[in-house]
Amino acid sequence: MAYAILPKDESINVLYRIAEDDAEKNSLNINVDDYRIIEISSADFSAVQLGTKIVDSSTTDSVTFTDFTPGGYRDEDLIKEHNAQNLKCIEQFLKHNSSNAMYSFWNTYKSTLEDFDYSGITFPMTQTWEQYCADNSIAFKSTLQLP
Repeated sequence: MAYAILPKDESINVLYRIAEDDAEKNSLNINVDDYRIIEISSADFSAVQLGTKIVDSSTTDSVTFTDFTPGGYRDEDLIKEHNAQNLKCIEQFLKHNSSNAMYSFWNTYKSTLEDFDYSGITFPMTQTWEQYCADNSIAFKSTLQLP
């Protein structure tokens, strides 16, 4: 079962994290008392991970998602900027969490982002980076999955 993690305050419909399974959920660096951890379908998890759904509304026990059409990237600089932001988040995690169960994955993904050759992408790109990875068999996770 997958999970959506939102702030405890039900008036805040902002997705804080997602977890693909119990192992990922248990590796999160959060105080569970500060968040609502809501089970979601694998399909909703995948859509959020790929950036094609966003939170519409939530209650204590459920969350509703709505379709989202990403704008993509008009040129190489924009996708590089996006991934530079991802790298900053990943580096923060790696700097302070060497004993976390997800450390190895994120360290490998960091190398993937640093070494990626963008010359093979045709611009404008009409999909998210995550969708590009899924379509091209590149191991990835959304930064919403960062512990």
